[in-house]
Amino acid sequence: MLRFDRPIGAKAGQYVFAWLPDDKELGPERKRSEGTGYKPFSVMDDDPLTLGVLERGCLSKKLGQLSPGSTVYIQGPHGRSVDVDGDLALVGGGCGIAGVYLFAKQHSAELFIGGKDKDHLPVDMLDKVGKVRYATDDGSLGHHGNVTDLLSRAKPGSTFINCGPPAMVDAAVQIEQGLTSPDKIYSSKDRTTKCGRGLCGSCANEKGELTCLEGPFMRV
Repeated sequence: MLRFDRPIGAKAGQYVFAWLPDDKELGPERKRSEGTGYKPFSVMDDDPLTLGVLERGCLSKKLGQLSPGSTVYIQGPHGRSVDVDGDLALVGGGCGIAGVYLFAKQHSAELFIGGKDKDHLPVDMLDKVGKVRYATDDGSLGHHGNVTDLLSRAKPGSTFINCGPPAMVDAAVQIEQGLTSPDKIYSSKDRTTKCGRGLCGSCANEKGELTCLEGPFMRV
């Protein structure tokens, strides 16, 4: 987790771009043109601004190595939120956990959370914002298996908000379509988002919709 010393005026479901100043290895031209050091992150929490960062690529590893007081540039928030009415079920896996947390903080919700193991899940944060059902690949916390195995316990007629890897989201949607109407299912899949302004087209979904502007959470 990367926590800042101030809040941000963001709604649940929005995201920001983060990059590091004075990074000689990345360079200012490379940051934007190649997308190496200028990356989108879900706003996990708005007060204070908190980003959920898994150390995978060049930038995320650098962010994970920062010491307190370091400077990080933030652009945003970008994207739209989702109007929530009635019962809410949040489904998050991997990086997608950061995308659903703020919904849980701002609304009464049931959470279905999946991860590699207990150590890769922000359990302390999640347990404070709602009823959570966990699934882990190694069985170290909750159900031993996929988070989608737990969706049969969701309340029928709920609004479902999914965030995570495409395979997980697709599997979740297939189950949710038997529990609620399609207009109550919103999903955000892990996609390449480079500009946040609808110019590059890298984030277009299967319908050709630009998720950076019209999403990131889209109806099925």
